[in-house]
Amino acid sequence: MKHFNQEGTLSCGQSFCQKCLMWSLVEDDQLCPCPECRRILKINSLEHCLSEETPDDDDYICQNFQELTDAHGLGELINDCVPGEDEGESISEDMAALKDHHHVCDCVPGEDEGEHIYENGASLIDQQRICYCVPGEDEGESISEDMAALKDHHHVCDCVPGEDEGEHIYENVASLIDQQPLKKGMTEDEKRNCCLLEIHLTEGKYYETLKDIEKNCMNPLKLLLSPLERTAIFINLEELIKVQESFLRAIDASVMAGGSSLAKVFLEFKEQLLVYVEYCSNMESAQKTLSHLLANREDLRQKVKECSLKVHHGHFTLQDLLVVPMQRILKYHLLLKELLKHSADPEERQQLQHALEAMQDLAMHINEVKRDKEILKKISEFQSSIENLQVKLVEFGKPKIHGELKVRCISGNHNKQDRCLFLFDKVVLVCKRKGTQYKLQEMLDLLFHQMTDDPVNNKDPRKWSYGFSLIHLQGKQGFQIFCKTEDMKRKWMEQFERAMSNLKPEKANANHHNFQMNTFDKTTNCEACKMFLKGTFYQGYLCTKCGVGAHKDCLEAFPSCNIRSPEYLDTLSMRPLKKGMTEDEKRNCCLLEIHLTEGKYYETLKDIEKNCMNPLKLLLSPLERTAIFINLEELIKVQESFLRAIDASVMAGGSSLAKVFLEFKEQLLVYVEYCSNMESAQKTLSHLLANREDLRQKVKECSLKVHHGHFTLQDLLAVPMQRILKYHLLLKELLKHSADPEERQQLQQALEAMQDLAMHINEVKRDKEILKKISEFQSSIENLQVKLVEFGKPKIHGELKVRCISGNHNKQDRCLFLFDKVVLVCKRKGTKYKLQEMLDLLFHKMTDDPVNNKDPRKWSYGFSLIHLQGKQGFQIFCKTEDMKRKWMEQFERAMSNLKPEKANANHHNFQMNTFDKTTNCEACKMFLKGTFCQGYLCTKCGVGAHKDCLEAFPSCNIRSPEYLDTLSMRVLPKLGTVQSYHDIPSPPGKSGLTCQGGDVFELLRGPPDSQWEEGRLMQTQESGSFPSSSVKPWSVRARLQAVGSYLEKQTIQDSLAFLAISSKWDILNQRKTRVMVKKANSFYVTESKMFESLLDLLEYYQCHSLKEDSEDLDTTLESPYKFPLHSCSKASTWSRGYNPHVIGMTLAINNFAARDLSELPL
Repeated sequence: MKHFNQEGTLSCGQSFCQKCLMWSLVEDDQLCPCPECRRILKINSLEHCLSEETPDDDDYICQNFQELTDAHGLGELINDCVPGEDEGESISEDMAALKDHHHVCDCVPGEDEGEHIYENGASLIDQQRICYCVPGEDEGESISEDMAALKDHHHVCDCVPGEDEGEHIYENVASLIDQQPLKKGMTEDEKRNCCLLEIHLTEGKYYETLKDIEKNCMNPLKLLLSPLERTAIFINLEELIKVQESFLRAIDASVMAGGSSLAKVFLEFKEQLLVYVEYCSNMESAQKTLSHLLANREDLRQKVKECSLKVHHGHFTLQDLLVVPMQRILKYHLLLKELLKHSADPEERQQLQHALEAMQDLAMHINEVKRDKEILKKISEFQSSIENLQVKLVEFGKPKIHGELKVRCISGNHNKQDRCLFLFDKVVLVCKRKGTQYKLQEMLDLLFHQMTDDPVNNKDPRKWSYGFSLIHLQGKQGFQIFCKTEDMKRKWMEQFERAMSNLKPEKANANHHNFQMNTFDKTTNCEACKMFLKGTFYQGYLCTKCGVGAHKDCLEAFPSCNIRSPEYLDTLSMRPLKKGMTEDEKRNCCLLEIHLTEGKYYETLKDIEKNCMNPLKLLLSPLERTAIFINLEELIKVQESFLRAIDASVMAGGSSLAKVFLEFKEQLLVYVEYCSNMESAQKTLSHLLANREDLRQKVKECSLKVHHGHFTLQDLLAVPMQRILKYHLLLKELLKHSADPEERQQLQQALEAMQDLAMHINEVKRDKEILKKISEFQSSIENLQVKLVEFGKPKIHGELKVRCISGNHNKQDRCLFLFDKVVLVCKRKGTKYKLQEMLDLLFHKMTDDPVNNKDPRKWSYGFSLIHLQGKQGFQIFCKTEDMKRKWMEQFERAMSNLKPEKANANHHNFQMNTFDKTTNCEACKMFLKGTFCQGYLCTKCGVGAHKDCLEAFPSCNIRSPEYLDTLSMRVLPKLGTVQSYHDIPSPPGKSGLTCQGGDVFELLRGPPDSQWEEGRLMQTQESGSFPSSSVKPWSVRARLQAVGSYLEKQTIQDSLAFLAISSKWDILNQRKTRVMVKKANSFYVTESKMFESLLDLLEYYQCHSLKEDSEDLDTTLESPYKFPLHSCSKASTWSRGYNPHVIGMTLAINNFAARDLSELPL
């Protein structure tokens, strides 16, 4: 048995029990209680008894094995020692999505919709598994060169957080347990405890996964892999596990003690967690090595498959499992950010802020090391392509740019020569092409050169006339460099300026220091900001006097230089120095960030248009071009105006920046169409690239012209969505550092406006997916004659059991589809469904059936839908209590949406409505979000509202006819033509309206003392004047629900009773009459469909078209002619056998629960 010895480790050499992680709970000499340890105890006991009490004879042991085990109480050992599947060691089945090699951040929004509006960013680019959540040093640079990491097969979306930046920080597929969003109503302390628990549990799950990989994959494969291959695939996994073991113990101890010291744990382990740098930087090559070996070795392929099945039930390939450590290390700063948000203690918050910055710094360092690894590959290619190069290019810093230019010496009358230039941080190499190789001609040290512009040459109309010069500071030979275009010249001069600035920083000698660009062999911290000097070579600057290391931006932050001892120069030990900025300086930095990044973003859009969209017009049809680039041209025009407004505001001090965002809120709605169609645009592009070689080559060529080819066209198409979802974060940071009260108020409004826009974009995308689902439902139900989209949004669907309340009916298997307005009861027919019942939730209430819950049989957990007018009700049965709770919750939500509690507040009449255009709630001024059933409309005054805002409106005021007319709700008198009029005579001072017999008008204006009236022709919607004598009042009553109105009347012919239904089925009042014969107390249109009462017949054809029985009558009976105008119901108010009338009124003072269907609940 594994005992704990005096040093606190297990006697087997392990530091704690690997099975239950009970290190801190097991005292010295106490047995670990986990099943694994008990099993090992039995094995050890068996070995002991076999060795001590039996002869050293294998045959004797085999023959007497049963007796030996029974004698020592170890009979059950046979079963215990047989390893099963890793019990309980399964990651959530939701992580099965990892197997499709396209895993990123799903960004499920929080309960505040719009949070983590970039939840679908993962589906926007076809990359692999890593959520690349780490911002660059300048966190607002959304289009910075850091996005080059997208080309790496392990970097995906930038994962822009929502308003609460840490909310749902474990939404990534890297999460090893299912997480739930923090619920509304929780206290901040409860949220903090949830965050602590999440860190604790997921860290334990993560450690178990690492041990599973080691035990079930790495160790078994040792026999099939050489040491080099094993190291290439698993890198330093063993070392990483040891660090995580200690890290987990420290986290356990901190969380058990209340979590106040958790930040210290992260700070103490920052240096140890550098073990991840080697692992993450080599992970891509590890997976390539593994893929290569699997493709060429059948024995290894079978063994790897067998090993993978033992880890998390085989849900993931070994390639997937190797990604887990990188996912975890890049998640720590998000976990800490969420914990910081809900921590109240000032001291704890300060420590958490330090820990958060430390983990962000580590993540950025990992990213920079990976980037440097790619740069070194490029440098190696340059090295091999230049023939007579005697030095190592890596000594000259990082490459900036290279390409074909023309060069000539400044002195003498030399011609321009074709040369290839390679620009590095320290030198520029001037080479001559020799086939595919280059021959070095000149190596110019930038330390001894300065660059000057040559504006005279720019006027030369010939090509290659845009030039600039490199002048030697000591009077030696200088050179002129010529570019083909002005844009190329600008790009090269910018890179030269950057290289010279890196080599000779402006503050290199600040405070008597002597800072020079330097490569640090070990990971080193900047002494000013205490952050890593990131990367693997030329990470920062070293003072040659005192030996301190620094970032370029921190050179001025050091005090006066002090010559340090040689021992200090050797160790380069770090001393923390705080770097402070005033709030005003921080505000200016925020303004500058918004200004600069907006300019870069606009340039990127123009590059996409110029170098991608326009060149591809010849290869794409108009439909394909629209499908891929959507409304990019319109978007660019809006951004151009937006950028000009931002420029003007920032130049004036930035106090009016909030007004710019508020003024452009409506114009920025252009992003809604772009973002909602971007996923389909990328799918269309991928499909075309997969099937057309010519297009594939052209797209590759175009992509190389934008940002040096760092991104594919699919990546570039995602840039606008990334930017629009970043605005509220930029404004939030600016608001934090603004002191002026008036400016803060405006910034708060602008922040809310951009958050509202982001949430609206997210909701439109969600509605687009919902409409796809509704379309699938529509096609799967055979005899459905109505459009499901009219019934609101789907809530839930599934297989249940249903039976009618009246009569002794058996339970029937049915599939229910619940929407906001109705529930469809269907019978399955193979893969299709047949509609059995359509229950209008407006006329039903739901009641629980607690008696049935005690029935031990299956499908006994039921609830009922009771018809409010005493008609047929239904009982619905679920298999489990949890299923019943879920269905009842969705029914309550649907009924609440259809009949909100405050729908009639302040004399309004709010009803669920679909707004054709983007509309604002008139209470809160925010968008009614989505594309259908976005909110509620008052049928009296025409105001739109959110459900939560219904009570916020003042008393309802019937609006003017002009206002109602704009909402297509105006009820105007109707006039019919009795005499044709052809504008002769013409009305005085107005245009005449030609009409002829049969035309119908809406009367707009008709003064009683005038011979002329003004109206609108309903057939053509033309307006004008006409003589009063040409028209007369129209006999059909004007009403809001004119189309679909019907009138029932009874006639007697030849001693037979007929009921005639006259239905108004279009705007021209064309009527079709169907005759229903009342025979044997039955009503029907055709004898194939019989009804017990006229009410049943009418209600059936309110939901089903009369086309079922007559092809020339495609309409439904929507509302009775005498139905009250203010009602929104499509059902009749009269019931079987009698017409109700009011005989009196009384006030209910107590609630009353109906005991059966003959009683009325109050």
